[in-house]
Amino acid sequence: MTPLTKVNTMRRIRPIRVLIFTKYTLLREGIKALLTQADLIEIAGEAVTMAEAMGLLRLLDPDVILMDPIASELSSANVTRRLKAASPHAAVLLLSMDADESMVSDCMHAGASGHISSTDRPIQLKNAIAACAQKGRRAA
Repeated sequence: MTPLTKVNTMRRIRPIRVLIFTKYTLLREGIKALLTQADLIEIAGEAVTMAEAMGLLRLLDPDVILMDPIASELSSANVTRRLKAASPHAAVLLLSMDADESMVSDCMHAGASGHISSTDRPIQLKNAIAACAQKGRRAA
């Protein structure tokens, strides 16, 4: 059973709300196109800058923040810490083009819930989002 299936079998089904945080327009649009096809995933919003992400966290209350680690001029771990401080229940899922193990480790220690590579298959992204949401999901 995949994490997405597990989320589907929960008593009260509600979509997993995802905030996409990356400065790359093509990446945001591609992720949106992919995730809008998933039954139980909803795009809560998109952020290009750290300031936008922080504002949207409070406004949209996402379950998962899909973050490009180079989305900000701050270090990836520092961005992760700030996102988790602003929205402790939201899971941070790193999406990176270069699997820098040191960066991933630093972000995981800072509170990230998972990591996925841009070379992974679309179903792996959907399952990673579901797994992160399930770990951090509040009682509905």
